[in-house]
Amino acid sequence: TPFQFTANVADDGTMADTNFTLRNGESKLLAGILPGNGYRVAETAKTGWGLSTATCSDGSSVTTIDVEAGETVTCTFANIQQGTLIVRKVTDPELTDTAFSFTADNTLAPNSFTLTNGQMRTFDLLDARSGYRVRELAMANWQLTSSTCSNGSPTTNICIDPGATTTCIFRNAGTLVDLHIAKTDGGITAEPGDTIVYTLLYRNDGTQDAAAVVVTEQVPANTVFVGPGAWSCAVGAPAGTLCRYAVGNLGARKTGQIPFKVKVNEELPSSVTHIHNLATVGYLEAANVAESSEDTPVKLAAELSLSKDDDGATAEPGGAVLYTLNYSNQGNLAVNNVVITETVPLHTTFVGPSALWNCPVGSPSGTVCTQSIARIGANESGASTFSVKVVSALPPNVTMIENRAQIGTAALPNADIGTEPTELRASPDLTVNITNKNESAIPGGIVRYRITFANIGTQGATNVVITKNIPTYTSFRAAPSSNG
Repeated sequence: TPFQFTANVADDGTMADTNFTLRNGESKLLAGILPGNGYRVAETAKTGWGLSTATCSDGSSVTTIDVEAGETVTCTFANIQQGTLIVRKVTDPELTDTAFSFTADNTLAPNSFTLTNGQMRTFDLLDARSGYRVRELAMANWQLTSSTCSNGSPTTNICIDPGATTTCIFRNAGTLVDLHIAKTDGGITAEPGDTIVYTLLYRNDGTQDAAAVVVTEQVPANTVFVGPGAWSCAVGAPAGTLCRYAVGNLGARKTGQIPFKVKVNEELPSSVTHIHNLATVGYLEAANVAESSEDTPVKLAAELSLSKDDDGATAEPGGAVLYTLNYSNQGNLAVNNVVITETVPLHTTFVGPSALWNCPVGSPSGTVCTQSIARIGANESGASTFSVKVVSALPPNVTMIENRAQIGTAALPNADIGTEPTELRASPDLTVNITNKNESAIPGGIVRYRITFANIGTQGATNVVITKNIPTYTSFRAAPSSNG
Protein backbone atom coordinates (compact mmCIF):
# COMPACT_ATOMS: atom_id res chain seq x y z
CA THR A 1 0.00 0.00 0.00
CA PRO A 2 1.55 3.37 -1.00
CA PHE A 3 1.59 6.17 1.54
CA GLN A 4 1.84 9.82 0.49
CA PHE A 5 4.35 12.12 2.18
CA THR A 6 5.15 15.83 1.98
CA ALA A 7 8.48 17.44 2.99
CA ASN A 8 9.64 21.06 2.91
CA VAL A 9 13.00 20.18 1.42
CA ALA A 10 13.83 19.07 -2.10
CA ASP A 11 16.05 16.22 -3.17
CA ASP A 12 18.90 18.65 -3.73
CA GLY A 13 18.61 20.07 -0.25
CA THR A 14 16.89 23.30 -1.21
CA MET A 15 13.96 24.54 0.75
CA ALA A 16 10.99 23.53 -1.40
CA ASP A 17 7.91 21.38 -0.84
CA THR A 18 8.40 17.88 -2.12
CA ASN A 19 5.82 15.06 -2.45
CA PHE A 20 6.69 11.38 -2.57
CA THR A 21 5.23 7.96 -1.80
CA LEU A 22 6.58 5.08 0.22
CA ARG A 23 5.47 1.51 0.70
CA ASN A 24 6.23 -0.65 3.66
CA GLY A 25 9.99 -0.91 4.13
CA GLU A 26 10.84 1.79 1.57
CA SER A 27 12.74 5.01 2.36
CA LYS A 28 13.36 8.42 0.79
CA LEU A 29 16.78 10.10 0.96
CA LEU A 30 16.89 13.89 1.08
CA ALA A 31 20.57 14.84 0.73
CA GLY A 32 22.54 18.10 0.68
CA ILE A 33 20.52 19.67 3.43
CA LEU A 34 22.00 22.68 5.12
CA PRO A 35 22.20 22.53 8.89
CA GLY A 36 19.05 23.89 10.55
CA ASN A 37 15.96 23.03 12.53
CA GLY A 38 13.07 24.07 10.36
CA TYR A 39 12.68 20.90 8.37
CA ARG A 40 9.46 18.89 8.46
CA VAL A 41 7.93 15.76 6.95
CA ALA A 42 4.22 14.88 7.05
CA GLU A 43 2.32 11.76 6.03
CA THR A 44 -1.02 12.20 4.31
CA ALA A 45 -3.78 10.31 6.06
CA LYS A 46 -4.54 6.99 4.37
CA THR A 47 -8.02 5.51 4.52
CA GLY A 48 -7.97 2.30 6.50
CA TRP A 49 -4.67 3.06 8.14
CA GLY A 50 -3.67 4.90 11.23
CA LEU A 51 -0.37 6.59 12.03
CA SER A 52 0.75 5.00 15.21
CA THR A 53 4.17 6.72 15.59
CA ALA A 54 6.33 9.27 13.75
CA THR A 55 9.80 9.60 15.31
CA CYS A 56 13.22 10.87 14.29
CA SER A 57 16.49 9.23 15.25
CA ASP A 58 17.87 12.34 16.92
CA GLY A 59 14.75 12.80 18.97
CA SER A 60 13.45 15.82 17.15
CA SER A 61 9.85 16.10 16.05
CA VAL A 62 8.91 15.35 12.44
CA THR A 63 7.42 18.84 12.34
CA THR A 64 10.70 20.54 13.41
CA ILE A 65 13.51 18.28 12.37
CA ASP A 66 16.95 19.47 13.56
CA VAL A 67 19.77 18.60 11.20
CA GLU A 68 23.34 19.37 12.21
CA ALA A 69 26.38 19.50 9.97
CA GLY A 70 27.38 16.04 8.83
CA GLU A 71 24.38 14.44 10.61
CA THR A 72 21.99 11.94 9.10
CA VAL A 73 18.57 12.02 10.67
CA THR A 74 16.21 9.10 10.03
CA CYS A 75 12.50 9.71 10.60
CA THR A 76 10.30 6.63 10.77
CA PHE A 77 6.53 6.63 10.22
CA ALA A 78 4.81 3.53 11.59
CA ASN A 79 1.30 2.76 10.31
CA ILE A 80 -1.14 0.19 11.60
CA GLN A 81 -4.09 -0.93 9.51
CA GLN A 82 -7.41 0.01 11.05
CA GLY A 83 -10.09 -2.53 12.01
CA THR A 84 -13.85 -2.88 12.18
CA LEU A 85 -16.17 -3.40 15.13
CA ILE A 86 -19.62 -4.98 14.64
CA VAL A 87 -22.19 -4.98 17.45
CA ARG A 88 -24.94 -7.57 16.93
CA LYS A 89 -28.20 -8.27 18.83
CA VAL A 90 -29.63 -11.80 19.36
CA THR A 91 -32.80 -12.51 21.39
CA ASP A 92 -34.60 -15.57 22.66
CA PRO A 93 -37.38 -15.77 21.68
CA GLU A 94 -36.49 -14.53 18.24
CA LEU A 95 -39.92 -13.25 17.26
CA THR A 96 -39.81 -9.87 18.94
CA ASP A 97 -39.59 -6.32 17.70
CA THR A 98 -38.22 -5.00 20.99
CA ALA A 99 -35.57 -2.32 20.44
CA PHE A 100 -32.58 -2.54 22.79
CA SER A 101 -30.57 0.60 23.60
CA PHE A 102 -26.75 0.72 23.62
CA THR A 103 -24.12 3.26 24.62
CA ALA A 104 -20.45 3.38 23.54
CA ASP A 105 -17.37 5.37 24.46
CA ASN A 106 -16.92 8.71 22.75
CA THR A 107 -14.39 7.37 20.23
CA LEU A 108 -17.21 5.45 18.56
CA ALA A 109 -19.78 7.28 16.52
CA PRO A 110 -22.61 7.21 17.11
CA ASN A 111 -22.06 6.55 20.76
CA SER A 112 -25.75 5.65 21.34
CA PHE A 113 -27.92 3.47 19.15
CA THR A 114 -30.68 0.82 19.22
CA LEU A 115 -30.85 -2.68 17.78
CA THR A 116 -33.62 -5.25 17.40
CA ASN A 117 -33.13 -8.99 17.07
CA GLY A 118 -30.78 -9.78 14.18
CA GLN A 119 -29.70 -6.18 13.58
CA MET A 120 -26.06 -5.00 13.61
CA ARG A 121 -24.19 -1.71 14.08
CA THR A 122 -20.86 -1.47 12.22
CA PHE A 123 -18.01 0.85 13.21
CA ASP A 124 -15.39 1.10 10.46
CA LEU A 125 -11.88 2.61 10.37
CA LEU A 126 -11.12 2.08 14.00
CA ASP A 127 -7.58 2.39 15.20
CA ALA A 128 -6.17 -0.94 16.20
CA ARG A 129 -6.05 -0.79 19.96
CA SER A 130 -7.91 -1.86 23.07
CA GLY A 131 -10.13 0.29 25.25
CA TYR A 132 -13.28 0.44 23.18
CA ARG A 133 -16.45 0.00 25.22
CA VAL A 134 -20.05 -0.92 24.34
CA ARG A 135 -22.81 -1.33 26.93
CA GLU A 136 -26.44 -2.47 26.63
CA LEU A 137 -28.98 -0.65 28.75
CA ALA A 138 -31.36 -2.70 30.91
CA MET A 139 -34.69 -3.56 29.29
CA ALA A 140 -37.85 -4.54 31.18
CA ASN A 141 -38.83 -8.21 30.82
CA TRP A 142 -35.47 -9.07 29.25
CA GLN A 143 -32.29 -10.43 30.75
CA LEU A 144 -28.81 -10.05 29.24
CA THR A 145 -27.57 -13.62 29.25
CA SER A 146 -24.19 -13.03 27.55
CA SER A 147 -22.04 -10.41 25.79
CA THR A 148 -19.02 -11.81 23.96
CA CYS A 149 -16.58 -10.64 21.31
CA SER A 150 -15.16 -12.80 18.57
CA ASN A 151 -11.52 -12.14 19.58
CA GLY A 152 -12.19 -12.91 23.23
CA SER A 153 -11.94 -9.38 24.54
CA PRO A 154 -14.63 -8.15 26.95
CA THR A 155 -17.24 -5.63 25.87
CA THR A 156 -15.88 -3.27 28.53
CA ASN A 157 -12.40 -3.28 26.92
CA ILE A 158 -12.77 -4.28 23.29
CA CYS A 159 -9.57 -4.83 21.36
CA ILE A 160 -9.50 -4.04 17.63
CA ASP A 161 -6.77 -6.01 15.91
CA PRO A 162 -4.97 -4.54 12.85
CA GLY A 163 -7.00 -5.14 9.70
CA ALA A 164 -9.45 -7.43 11.53
CA THR A 165 -13.17 -7.35 12.14
CA THR A 166 -14.28 -7.93 15.70
CA THR A 167 -17.92 -8.92 16.25
CA CYS A 168 -19.48 -8.48 19.68
CA ILE A 169 -22.81 -10.26 20.25
CA PHE A 170 -25.26 -9.26 22.99
CA ARG A 171 -27.71 -12.06 23.77
CA ASN A 172 -30.96 -11.52 25.67
CA ALA A 173 -33.59 -13.92 26.97
CA GLY A 174 -37.11 -12.81 27.70
CA THR A 175 -37.75 -12.68 31.43
CA LEU A 176 -41.39 -13.72 31.11
CA VAL A 177 -43.87 -14.87 33.71
CA ASP A 178 -44.87 -18.44 32.78
CA LEU A 179 -47.54 -19.69 35.19
CA HIS A 180 -48.89 -23.23 35.18
CA ILE A 181 -51.35 -25.16 37.34
CA ALA A 182 -52.16 -28.85 37.69
CA LYS A 183 -54.64 -30.61 39.92
CA THR A 184 -55.29 -34.18 41.01
CA ASP A 185 -57.89 -35.99 43.11
CA GLY A 186 -55.51 -38.87 43.80
CA GLY A 187 -57.40 -41.20 41.48
CA ILE A 188 -60.36 -41.80 43.79
CA THR A 189 -63.91 -42.81 42.95
CA ALA A 190 -66.32 -40.85 45.13
CA GLU A 191 -69.67 -41.77 46.59
CA PRO A 192 -72.38 -39.46 47.90
CA GLY A 193 -71.28 -37.99 51.22
CA ASP A 194 -67.58 -38.47 50.49
CA THR A 195 -65.01 -35.68 50.77
CA ILE A 196 -62.85 -35.12 47.68
CA VAL A 197 -59.44 -33.57 48.33
CA TYR A 198 -57.98 -31.89 45.26
CA THR A 199 -54.28 -31.05 45.34
CA LEU A 200 -53.49 -27.95 43.28
CA LEU A 201 -49.87 -27.61 42.12
CA TYR A 202 -48.91 -24.19 40.75
CA ARG A 203 -45.55 -23.03 39.40
CA ASN A 204 -43.79 -20.20 37.59
CA ASP A 205 -41.55 -21.58 34.84
CA GLY A 206 -40.59 -18.09 33.71
CA THR A 207 -37.51 -16.05 34.51
CA GLN A 208 -39.43 -13.17 36.05
CA ASP A 209 -41.24 -13.01 39.39
CA ALA A 210 -45.03 -12.97 39.20
CA ALA A 211 -46.72 -10.49 41.51
CA ALA A 212 -50.10 -10.96 43.22
CA VAL A 213 -50.58 -14.56 42.07
CA VAL A 214 -54.11 -15.90 42.74
CA VAL A 215 -55.49 -19.43 42.35
CA THR A 216 -59.24 -19.47 41.64
CA GLU A 217 -61.57 -22.43 42.21
CA GLN A 218 -65.31 -22.83 41.71
CA VAL A 219 -67.16 -25.21 44.00
CA PRO A 220 -68.25 -28.03 41.66
CA ALA A 221 -71.86 -28.95 41.02
CA ASN A 222 -73.37 -31.38 43.56
CA THR A 223 -70.80 -30.48 46.24
CA VAL A 224 -70.17 -27.99 49.04
CA PHE A 225 -66.85 -26.45 50.09
CA VAL A 226 -65.33 -27.84 53.30
CA GLY A 227 -61.87 -26.27 53.48
CA PRO A 228 -59.17 -25.38 54.19
CA GLY A 229 -59.59 -21.91 55.64
CA ALA A 230 -56.89 -20.35 53.45
CA TRP A 231 -59.50 -19.99 50.72
CA SER A 232 -61.71 -16.93 50.51
CA CYS A 233 -65.02 -18.81 50.71
CA ALA A 234 -66.65 -20.06 53.89
CA VAL A 235 -67.01 -23.70 54.85
CA GLY A 236 -70.35 -24.87 53.51
CA ALA A 237 -70.24 -22.60 50.47
CA PRO A 238 -72.55 -24.14 47.85
CA ALA A 239 -71.86 -25.25 44.31
CA GLY A 240 -70.97 -22.41 41.98
CA THR A 241 -69.22 -20.32 44.64
CA LEU A 242 -65.92 -18.78 43.50
CA CYS A 243 -63.09 -19.39 45.96
CA ARG A 244 -59.73 -17.63 45.73
CA TYR A 245 -56.38 -18.40 47.29
CA ALA A 246 -53.88 -15.53 47.39
CA VAL A 247 -50.38 -16.89 46.71
CA GLY A 248 -48.77 -13.45 46.57
CA ASN A 249 -45.40 -13.11 44.87
CA LEU A 250 -44.25 -16.26 43.07
CA GLY A 251 -40.60 -16.13 42.12
CA ALA A 252 -39.08 -17.34 38.90
CA ARG A 253 -38.75 -21.14 38.79
CA LYS A 254 -40.75 -21.43 42.03
CA THR A 255 -43.60 -23.83 42.84
CA GLY A 256 -46.29 -24.27 45.48
CA GLN A 257 -49.40 -26.26 46.31
CA ILE A 258 -52.70 -25.92 48.17
CA PRO A 259 -55.50 -28.45 48.86
CA PHE A 260 -59.13 -27.75 47.98
CA LYS A 261 -61.75 -29.91 49.68
CA VAL A 262 -65.39 -30.45 48.76
CA LYS A 263 -68.05 -32.79 50.11
CA VAL A 264 -70.27 -34.63 47.65
CA ASN A 265 -73.99 -34.19 48.30
CA GLU A 266 -75.68 -37.07 50.09
CA GLU A 267 -78.17 -37.36 47.24
CA LEU A 268 -77.32 -37.06 43.56
CA PRO A 269 -79.38 -37.11 40.36
CA SER A 270 -79.09 -40.35 38.44
CA SER A 271 -77.50 -38.47 35.53
CA VAL A 272 -74.41 -37.58 37.57
CA THR A 273 -71.40 -39.75 36.70
CA HIS A 274 -68.53 -37.37 37.56
CA ILE A 275 -67.70 -34.39 39.73
CA HIS A 276 -66.07 -31.86 37.39
CA ASN A 277 -63.67 -29.37 38.93
CA LEU A 278 -61.80 -26.50 37.23
CA ALA A 279 -59.07 -24.27 38.68
CA THR A 280 -57.23 -21.29 37.20
CA VAL A 281 -54.13 -19.31 38.12
CA GLY A 282 -53.28 -15.72 37.29
CA TYR A 283 -51.31 -12.73 38.51
CA LEU A 284 -51.36 -8.95 38.61
CA GLU A 285 -51.14 -8.42 34.86
CA ALA A 286 -53.29 -11.37 33.72
CA ALA A 287 -56.10 -12.82 35.79
CA ASN A 288 -56.33 -16.24 34.12
CA VAL A 289 -53.22 -17.45 32.34
CA ALA A 290 -53.50 -21.20 32.98
CA GLU A 291 -56.16 -23.69 34.00
CA SER A 292 -56.49 -27.33 34.98
CA SER A 293 -59.52 -29.58 35.43
CA GLU A 294 -60.24 -32.94 37.02
CA ASP A 295 -63.19 -35.31 36.62
CA THR A 296 -63.76 -37.50 39.66
CA PRO A 297 -65.88 -40.60 38.96
CA VAL A 298 -68.95 -41.03 41.16
CA LYS A 299 -70.31 -44.42 42.15
CA LEU A 300 -74.11 -44.31 42.25
CA ALA A 301 -76.69 -47.04 42.84
CA ALA A 302 -80.33 -47.21 43.85
CA GLU A 303 -81.28 -50.18 46.07
CA LEU A 304 -85.02 -50.56 46.43
CA SER A 305 -86.41 -52.93 49.03
CA LEU A 306 -89.95 -53.96 49.98
CA SER A 307 -91.40 -55.86 52.90
CA LYS A 308 -94.97 -56.43 53.99
CA ASP A 309 -96.65 -57.27 57.26
CA ASP A 310 -100.16 -58.23 58.39
CA ASP A 311 -99.28 -57.42 62.00
CA GLY A 312 -99.80 -61.04 62.99
CA ALA A 313 -103.46 -61.08 62.01
CA THR A 314 -105.54 -64.24 61.73
CA ALA A 315 -108.14 -63.83 59.04
CA GLU A 316 -111.66 -65.15 59.06
CA PRO A 317 -114.04 -65.57 56.17
CA GLY A 318 -115.81 -62.29 55.50
CA GLY A 319 -113.18 -60.40 57.46
CA ALA A 320 -110.62 -57.85 56.24
CA VAL A 321 -106.84 -58.15 56.22
CA LEU A 322 -104.72 -54.98 56.29
CA TYR A 323 -101.22 -55.31 54.89
CA THR A 324 -98.56 -52.69 55.59
CA LEU A 325 -96.00 -52.34 52.81
CA ASN A 326 -92.68 -50.86 53.94
CA TYR A 327 -90.44 -49.66 51.14
CA SER A 328 -87.01 -47.98 51.13
CA ASN A 329 -84.11 -46.92 48.94
CA GLN A 330 -80.99 -48.11 50.67
CA GLY A 331 -78.72 -46.90 47.85
CA ASN A 332 -77.00 -43.55 47.33
CA LEU A 333 -78.98 -42.59 44.23
CA ALA A 334 -82.45 -41.11 44.22
CA VAL A 335 -84.87 -43.02 42.03
CA ASN A 336 -87.93 -41.62 40.28
CA ASN A 337 -91.20 -43.13 39.05
CA VAL A 338 -91.24 -46.07 41.42
CA VAL A 339 -94.13 -48.54 41.13
CA ILE A 340 -95.40 -50.97 43.78
CA THR A 341 -97.42 -53.81 42.28
CA GLU A 342 -99.93 -55.89 44.27
CA THR A 343 -102.12 -58.77 43.12
CA VAL A 344 -105.41 -59.32 44.94
CA PRO A 345 -104.85 -62.70 46.68
CA LEU A 346 -106.98 -65.77 46.06
CA HIS A 347 -110.23 -65.93 48.02
CA THR A 348 -110.24 -62.16 48.61
CA THR A 349 -111.46 -58.92 47.05
CA PHE A 350 -109.80 -55.51 47.13
CA VAL A 351 -111.18 -53.01 49.62
CA GLY A 352 -108.67 -50.15 49.60
CA PRO A 353 -107.39 -47.62 50.08
CA SER A 354 -108.64 -46.67 46.64
CA ALA A 355 -106.82 -43.31 46.76
CA LEU A 356 -103.46 -45.10 46.64
CA TRP A 357 -104.16 -47.95 44.25
CA ASN A 358 -105.40 -47.94 40.69
CA CYS A 359 -107.90 -50.79 41.05
CA PRO A 360 -111.52 -50.23 42.17
CA VAL A 361 -112.92 -51.45 45.45
CA GLY A 362 -114.36 -54.93 45.02
CA SER A 363 -111.79 -56.04 42.45
CA PRO A 364 -111.63 -59.84 42.61
CA SER A 365 -108.68 -62.07 43.25
CA GLY A 366 -106.06 -62.01 40.54
CA THR A 367 -106.56 -58.30 39.83
CA VAL A 368 -103.24 -56.45 39.48
CA CYS A 369 -103.15 -53.19 41.45
CA THR A 370 -100.38 -50.63 41.20
CA GLN A 371 -99.33 -47.63 43.25
CA SER A 372 -97.01 -44.95 41.83
CA ILE A 373 -94.41 -43.13 43.93
CA ALA A 374 -92.88 -40.13 42.18
CA ARG A 375 -89.53 -40.28 43.92
CA ILE A 376 -87.65 -42.09 46.66
CA GLY A 377 -84.49 -40.31 47.70
CA ALA A 378 -81.24 -41.93 48.71
CA ASN A 379 -81.61 -43.62 52.10
CA GLU A 380 -85.28 -42.66 52.24
CA SER A 381 -88.15 -44.93 53.23
CA GLY A 382 -91.93 -44.95 53.35
CA ALA A 383 -94.99 -47.09 53.96
CA SER A 384 -98.29 -47.87 52.29
CA THR A 385 -101.28 -50.10 53.02
CA PHE A 386 -103.24 -52.65 51.02
CA SER A 387 -106.47 -54.09 52.36
CA VAL A 388 -108.48 -57.09 51.17
CA LYS A 389 -111.65 -58.86 52.32
CA VAL A 390 -111.74 -62.64 52.65
CA VAL A 391 -114.66 -64.30 50.90
CA SER A 392 -117.37 -65.55 53.24
CA ALA A 393 -116.98 -69.20 52.28
CA LEU A 394 -113.70 -70.90 51.59
CA PRO A 395 -112.94 -74.08 49.70
CA PRO A 396 -111.78 -77.05 51.71
CA ASN A 397 -108.19 -77.18 52.95
CA VAL A 398 -107.53 -73.44 52.49
CA THR A 399 -105.58 -72.39 55.58
CA MET A 400 -103.66 -69.33 54.42
CA ILE A 401 -104.09 -66.14 52.40
CA GLU A 402 -100.90 -65.71 50.40
CA ASN A 403 -100.08 -62.12 49.46
CA ARG A 404 -97.20 -61.03 47.23
CA ALA A 405 -96.06 -57.54 46.15
CA GLN A 406 -93.11 -56.16 44.22
CA ILE A 407 -91.38 -52.80 43.85
CA GLY A 408 -89.40 -51.48 40.90
CA THR A 409 -89.04 -49.06 38.04
CA ALA A 410 -89.51 -49.30 34.30
CA ALA A 411 -85.86 -50.25 33.96
CA LEU A 412 -85.93 -52.75 36.84
CA PRO A 413 -89.55 -53.83 37.50
CA ASN A 414 -88.70 -56.51 40.07
CA ALA A 415 -86.17 -54.74 42.23
CA ASP A 416 -87.54 -56.50 45.30
CA ILE A 417 -90.45 -58.72 46.32
CA GLY A 418 -92.34 -58.88 49.60
CA THR A 419 -94.61 -61.74 50.68
CA GLU A 420 -96.81 -62.35 53.70
CA PRO A 421 -98.90 -65.46 54.49
CA THR A 422 -101.96 -64.73 56.64
CA GLU A 423 -103.41 -67.55 58.72
CA LEU A 424 -107.11 -68.34 58.25
CA ARG A 425 -109.47 -69.33 61.03
CA ALA A 426 -112.11 -71.40 59.17
CA SER A 427 -113.73 -74.88 59.51
CA PRO A 428 -116.75 -76.87 58.32
CA ASP A 429 -119.79 -77.33 60.69
CA LEU A 430 -121.85 -80.36 59.64
CA THR A 431 -125.43 -80.98 60.76
CA VAL A 432 -127.73 -83.98 60.16
CA ASN A 433 -131.45 -84.51 60.87
CA ILE A 434 -133.65 -87.65 60.44
CA THR A 435 -137.45 -87.79 60.36
CA ASN A 436 -140.09 -90.42 59.40
CA LYS A 437 -142.80 -87.93 58.47
CA ASN A 438 -144.90 -89.21 61.41
CA GLU A 439 -145.50 -92.58 59.76
CA SER A 440 -146.71 -95.48 61.95
CA ALA A 441 -144.92 -98.79 61.77
CA ILE A 442 -146.84 -102.09 61.32
CA PRO A 443 -145.39 -105.55 61.26
CA GLY A 444 -144.13 -106.32 57.79
CA GLY A 445 -144.59 -102.72 56.75
CA ILE A 446 -142.03 -100.21 55.43
CA VAL A 447 -140.91 -97.20 57.44
CA ARG A 448 -139.38 -94.38 55.36
CA TYR A 449 -136.85 -92.13 57.08
CA ARG A 450 -135.80 -88.72 55.59
CA ILE A 451 -132.23 -87.73 56.41
CA THR A 452 -131.22 -84.03 55.83
CA PHE A 453 -127.69 -82.70 56.27
CA ALA A 454 -125.89 -79.35 55.89
CA ASN A 455 -122.55 -77.57 56.36
CA ILE A 456 -123.25 -74.45 58.33
CA GLY A 457 -119.50 -73.72 58.86
CA THR A 458 -117.19 -71.28 57.02
CA GLN A 459 -115.28 -73.86 55.09
CA GLY A 460 -116.26 -76.66 52.81
CA ALA A 461 -115.98 -80.32 53.86
CA THR A 462 -114.83 -83.24 51.79
CA ASN A 463 -115.32 -87.02 52.05
CA VAL A 464 -118.42 -86.57 54.18
CA VAL A 465 -120.01 -89.89 55.31
CA ILE A 466 -123.51 -90.29 56.78
CA THR A 467 -123.86 -93.31 59.04
CA LYS A 468 -127.30 -94.74 60.08
CA ASN A 469 -127.78 -97.73 62.35
CA ILE A 470 -130.52 -100.29 61.38
CA PRO A 471 -133.22 -100.11 64.10
CA THR A 472 -134.04 -103.22 66.17
CA TYR A 473 -136.74 -105.44 64.73
CA THR A 474 -136.13 -104.08 61.23
CA SER A 475 -134.10 -104.90 58.15
CA PHE A 476 -132.68 -102.54 55.51
CA ARG A 477 -134.50 -102.32 52.25
CA ALA A 478 -132.14 -100.92 49.53
CA ALA A 479 -134.60 -100.68 46.66
CA PRO A 480 -136.72 -97.80 47.91
CA SER A 481 -133.69 -96.07 49.55
CA SER A 482 -131.55 -93.32 47.97
CA ASN A 483 -128.25 -94.21 46.42
CA GLY A 484 -125.39 -93.83 48.82
